[in-house]
Amino acid sequence: MYLANMVALAKMDANEIIEKEYTNKGLKYESKVNTNVLIDKLKDTLITMISLNNPWKRLRMLKHIEEEILKNIIPIRPDRIFKRKVHSDTQMVNRMNKKRAL
Repeated sequence: MYLANMVALAKMDANEIIEKEYTNKGLKYESKVNTNVLIDKLKDTLITMISLNNPWKRLRMLKHIEEEILKNIIPIRPDRIFKRKVHSDTQMVNRMNKKRAL
C-alpha cells in the first residue's frame, strides 16, 4: 500500500517536470512517465529509504530515483487501441511445462 502511494506521488512530480521541459519542444505527442520502470526503481529502494535515519541521504536517494525515472519517458498516443490476439494453439504446446520431472 505504501509503495502504491509513493508511486502515485513520484509519478505526479515527474509528470509536472516533464510538462515544464517538453511544452516548448514542439513534439507530436505529450509525454508521461513509464509506470513500470517507476515501480521497479521504487520497490528496490523503498525499504532502504524508510530505514535510513538521515534525511539528507533519503533526499539524495529520492533525487537519484527521480533522475532515473525522467530518463524513461513514453509518449501518450491517443486512440491507440489494439485488440489482443488469442492464440488457442499454444495452449496445447505448453502442456508439458507443468508435468513432474520425476
